[in-house]
Amino acid sequence: RTNERKEKEVISIGIIASIVVITMSTAARSTQIARTAARSVARRQMSSEPKMHTAKDKWSELLAKRPPKDDIDTHLCFHPPYNGPAVAAGLFVAFAVGYGSMGFGMYHQQKKQGYWK
Repeated sequence: RTNERKEKEVISIGIIASIVVITMSTAARSTQIARTAARSVARRQMSSEPKMHTAKDKWSELLAKRPPKDDIDTHLCFHPPYNGPAVAAGLFVAFAVGYGSMGFGMYHQQKKQGYWK
């Protein structure tokens, strides 16, 4: 029952504050909004019980679910040794496709607009 009363009180304060804000100047309005917001936040914090951070309690459960550590790295994506010719071929293809598509686009526009015959 007290929660309902507090909610109604906060709503009525908000309505009164909005009416006051409409009739005030800009400087007074910003000051009044800041005061009202500070009061409502302070009131809300005082009315509720403290929140408990429970993530630290779950940490041991999280560690228990992890796979056991070993000396072998099981995730081999992007780890050396690299195959040199394959890397060189991949880089060449990436540059060729990139510059080739830009070159073709420029050629197409020049032909389409009549600059190149």
